[in-house]
Amino acid sequence: MKASHAVTTLEELGASQWGLITTAQAQAYGVSRVTLGRLREAGMVHPLRRGVYALPSSGQGPLQDLRAAWLATNPAVLAEDRFHRTGESFDEVVVSHLSAAAVHGLGDVMPTHHEFTTPRRRTSSHPDVVFHRRTLDADELSIVDGLLVTSIERTVTDLCSPGVDLDHFAEVVRDALAHGHVDAHRLANALTPGAKRLGFSTGAALIEECLERAGLPAPVVNTLPLWHAALVRQLQQAMPLPKMDFTALWSSTGLNALPQSQWRQLQESMQQIAAEHVRAATSDIVKQLAIPSMPHLGLAARMTPPISQRVIDDEHDAAGPAVPRGREDVA
Repeated sequence: MKASHAVTTLEELGASQWGLITTAQAQAYGVSRVTLGRLREAGMVHPLRRGVYALPSSGQGPLQDLRAAWLATNPAVLAEDRFHRTGESFDEVVVSHLSAAAVHGLGDVMPTHHEFTTPRRRTSSHPDVVFHRRTLDADELSIVDGLLVTSIERTVTDLCSPGVDLDHFAEVVRDALAHGHVDAHRLANALTPGAKRLGFSTGAALIEECLERAGLPAPVVNTLPLWHAALVRQLQQAMPLPKMDFTALWSSTGLNALPQSQWRQLQESMQQIAAEHVRAATSDIVKQLAIPSMPHLGLAARMTPPISQRVIDDEHDAAGPAVPRGREDVA
């Protein structure tokens, strides 16, 4: 095959996998190892790791080597064909742990190894590749820019282990909660087993400590004024107004000489003054508590589901915390 035709073929194959191609994929479409060697010598393809090449269309980026390492774990199959799961036969390699955190943009992580999870034990001759063994459920998988990755919740749970740097982990938790589709209540339940190993009573207590260390998620910070105003309104509505004994006041102060219409106006005015005092006092209390308690308020706001959903969650929680299924070994 001519070099120009070979490059065209490889570019068509690599278009759906970041401009990368494996030797096995190239051979399956008629581009031999010899042709690949010639293209490499001509500078038309660039080797990233054994058996994986970058094409002219590939872009440089922090995830390029991770993508190449993932392709190398199943080099004969195109990336787009690795996302299909059939029953219990799913045996695909999934980006996980710190590598998954980097893909999701969680925290300020700088992985020194490429970490993957598989349902069976695997080893690698590459010193920068680590395999973990765990059977993942369908809701623990996600596809990010064409890469098969553990979900954010699964990723955070995987990183919650003894020896973790709590300050770095706190940033991961904060960024995870910034994603709108991450349910903090469910994440707290999933973190509970790991949280207890770290000395926390519950996953919620661990999340609260993380938010104390790393600060609130950006969406919460951006809406704090609205949260504050809403909290004041809710407290004002929930706080009962002081009950005034108008009958005793009417009989002991000579106000019984007033016409009925004026007496009703006086009662309404006094009740309004009392209500305004309650509202002002409530607002002052919230303002005083806002700064030291803001992480608690933000966490409570994110972790409190609507009343209709809370009934369902409480029934579910009665059976015990959601413990991640399966076991995990490091190859």
